[in-house]
Amino acid sequence: FTDASAMRPRDPYLRRAACAFWAGDHEADSAAWALPGPVQTVYRAELYAILVALEVFRGDLEIVSDCKGVVDEAERIRSGGRVDPTSRHADLWARYSEALGAQGVRSALVRWVPSHEEEGSDRISPGDRAGNDRADGLANAHAKRIGPTASQAARYNRRSQQMEAIQDVHLRILTAAQEADPQDTQGRSSHARIARPANPALAGRRKC
Repeated sequence: FTDASAMRPRDPYLRRAACAFWAGDHEADSAAWALPGPVQTVYRAELYAILVALEVFRGDLEIVSDCKGVVDEAERIRSGGRVDPTSRHADLWARYSEALGAQGVRSALVRWVPSHEEEGSDRISPGDRAGNDRADGLANAHAKRIGPTASQAARYNRRSQQMEAIQDVHLRILTAAQEADPQDTQGRSSHARIARPANPALAGRRKC
């Protein structure tokens, strides 16, 4: 069972993703780790968890994931589909395709389970629910360990709010200046400055 989690998943600057797999009867082999690389998305972490599970375990393997998009693409490639080299995460998909053909991998089925079902739902078996919950717990715990601390997140939030306030002031100043200076006047004065610089020494130079 594989899963992934991320802290601050909607924030591209603070987002940190973790991957995990729970190995069922081989629970001692279960693992969780940080998603490597600069692209920190849950989708990529879900894919990476499946990839690592495939590379670690050999033989007849069934990988269970609750990320339908990743599962559908994994099964398409397993069925002989070509990896699009221009697609997002093409590097991991190419690696997945290579792992399928590696020595020792006899068969590797990737199966989807709907994890957000109410108790008693016949869409997911008790065994699949338990396995998915264990993988989810591993991924969540590791994401909290590697993600920003509460103090870091609070400091980041304060600075973001400060930046937004500064931008708001800039916008107010610009709006007031435009309202006080008619559009045709702006056009004539701009053309005049371009045609006849006040200081010849500054001609061709950019001023902030």
